[in-house]
Amino acid sequence: IKGMSDNKKVLHIITSLNTGGAELSLLKYLREIRHPHNNTVLTLMQAGDLHGEFQATGAKIVEIGMQRGTLGISSLVRLLIFFRSHSYDVVNAWMYHSCIVSVFAKLLCKGDNTIIWHIRQCIYNLSYENKRTRLIIQLLTKVQRIPTAITFNSSLSRKQHQAIGFTNLNTAVIYNGKDVPALGSLVCPAALK
Repeated sequence: IKGMSDNKKVLHIITSLNTGGAELSLLKYLREIRHPHNNTVLTLMQAGDLHGEFQATGAKIVEIGMQRGTLGISSLVRLLIFFRSHSYDVVNAWMYHSCIVSVFAKLLCKGDNTIIWHIRQCIYNLSYENKRTRLIIQLLTKVQRIPTAITFNSSLSRKQHQAIGFTNLNTAVIYNGKDVPALGSLVCPAALK
């Protein structure tokens, strides 16, 4: 995404702030950018054990409070209100559930925004995933033209996802916790220190 400046507003959608590869990659990114206060982290569930570390970056943290395995009416209403009352230049979705939510962000947030999906795992066999996650992954293959870019945490992950229906269009490999400048060039090039 060329030509972005420090004043761009960036939303990161993530399932929770518990310790994991996607969470740690996002945390590393927020720690290394010049203006983390322009970033909002929307966690779908309650924040988790990394909540304090995310707060310490200066990014705004918003919790939707979904319960694992359920999508209650109150959570949907909170998401709807959040998206209708905010605008972002870039929406980063971290992992499958957040990628689906980013589609709603694209439709509901004010203004035009760039969507980037971050797939941070390998998928050796789709049947290893639970039924809900399999359904979400299959749905993502149908709407994969919505994001401007899709990143994977390894070449193997990209290859495995291509085997189940993801295309090679606008994809990049950004390794977990090792390539913050590459992530910054996708999210907001001018933001890196």
